[in-house]
Parts: sequence; structure tokens; C-alpha cells
Amino acid sequence: MRIASSVFFLLIALFGMAQEFDPYIEYLRTDQRVFKGEIAGKYPITMSLRFFRYGHYNSDFYSVKGWYQYDKVGTKIPLVGINNLRNKLTLYVFDDPGMDSLVLHFGIDGLNHWEEEERYPNLKGYKERMWVSNDLESSTGLWTDGAKELGLVLRTESRDLLSERVILHLDSSTAVDLEEFELYGRSEILGVNEDRTRLLLMNTQPSATNAMAPCGAGSEVELVILEFDKSGLFQGIEKYPVESCHRGILSEKKSSPDAMMDTYLVEHQGKESVQVLKVNKKLASIEVE
Repeated sequence: MRIASSVFFLLIALFGMAQEFDPYIEYLRTDQRVFKGEIAGKYPITMSLRFFRYGHYNSDFYSVKGWYQYDKVGTKIPLVGINNLRNKLTLYVFDDPGMDSLVLHFGIDGLNHWEEEERYPNLKGYKERMWVSNDLESSTGLWTDGAKELGLVLRTESRDLLSERVILHLDSSTAVDLEEFELYGRSEILGVNEDRTRLLLMNTQPSATNAMAPCGAGSEVELVILEFDKSGLFQGIEKYPVESCHRGILSEKKSSPDAMMDTYLVEHQGKESVQVLKVNKKLASIEVE
């Protein structure tokens, strides 16, 4: 979801020359959402769901806990369920607390990856069951009590309850949303040049969200230079991959007596030559040989 402006900034206030340039990174994480919708096209509902725990194999597959209410009644009905971001959100109302716990804690032993994704969205013994597609172009789903079925619609920009934004604060009043540069996962500031116009970062993100998928245990690591003018306006970005399962990139880091200097020997699969990256943290620069 894009919430920064077209110039990639979250402008809290104007960047002033008197502001002290003191960059740092902040991680903003949310784990719950409130939904509005209807059952049968005529019963308005409100639903509140919160992340509970991941499944055993896949970070796109997790249990949720919450409630829903018919807005004209106002009584909160407890819910547990499974959110499969690549398929659908499935929710249950159980009379048996043991079934709540089984869903929330993935309590069925001995399931492989495929069995887990098939089993939990299709449990029996519920009082009510709801599902809705996670394809946002088709927000329709179904509510059932086992005897009758009614249409279900949930409106939202995203059904992922988890959201983590990585914010690079340039000073006390200006920040950059690193998602706009496709920098997800974790980022670390390695250096800032003397005139405060270049920042050197290292960004690390998983190669895949599914541990059983190709590159499931891999990482995508890049050295990144962000450049600003002296007023704090973004000017450009440079990316230098040093590890990538998808692209077949490996590297070896060579330490230097100078703590502000690093050298990376980068190998690209299928290429005989080795790329040398000389990293100067003091200048926030990278020289390619």
C-alpha cells in the first residue's frame, strides 16, 4: 500500500536548514485491522481481527483472533481463524474452547506444508464459518451456519493484518518511507558523508516468505546509497547486491585495518570474473572495480 507522496516523502513539516541532520531508522509494526462489510447484502457488520501466530511453514499463513458484530445489534461474537494471504481468510465461531485453541496454536500434529494449508480452513464442528477471498478484486465470500449460506463482503485495502513500515528519519521533522525504494525487511545505516547529503545503508530481506519454496532459506542483501541535496530533497539511489539466492550472487567481506573501509568480493553465477566493491563508510560511497 502506497502512502507516501510521489516524491517518496512523508512530510511532517518542511525540512529547514536549521534542523540537525541526525538520521536513524524506525520500524512501525501493526498487527490488527478493523473491517466493515455486509452479510446477505443487507446486514451491516463490523469485524476486528488481530494476528495470533504463524503457521509452521509459511509467513503468509497465520492464525487470527477477534470478533464481529451485527451493527444494529452490537453484540460481539468471538472469532478465530486462518489467514492464507495467497488464498482466503477463513473464520470460525466455535462453542468448544478447545477448538479455538486448536486453530490459534495449529494444534494438529504431523501435517506437512500442503496438509496444513488444506486442513485448517476446512474444519468441522463450527457454529458459524465465514470465508472471503484475499483477491481484493473479488471481495466476496460466504457465511454459513451449516444449514444455510449467505453472501459475505468485507471491504478493505488489504487483508494482511501485519504491516511493517521502515522509516528513515533524516531529522526531527522529515522522514523517508523506504518501501518506496523497494527496501523491505531490515535496514542498517553504515555511514553518512561529511556534508550530510549521502547515506550508506545495508538492506536485508528474505528471498521468499515460504520456507518450503525455492530460496525459502535465502536472503537478498544490498548495499544502498541514498542521495539528498542540502535541503533534504531526495536526488537519487544506487543499489549494489552482495547476496541474492534468486540472482545467484554470493560475496565475501574482507575486513580492513580502517574500520571505515570494507571490501566485498562479489561473485555472480555464470560469470568467471569477481566484482570488487570498495565501501567507504566515511564518504558513504562505493567504488566498483
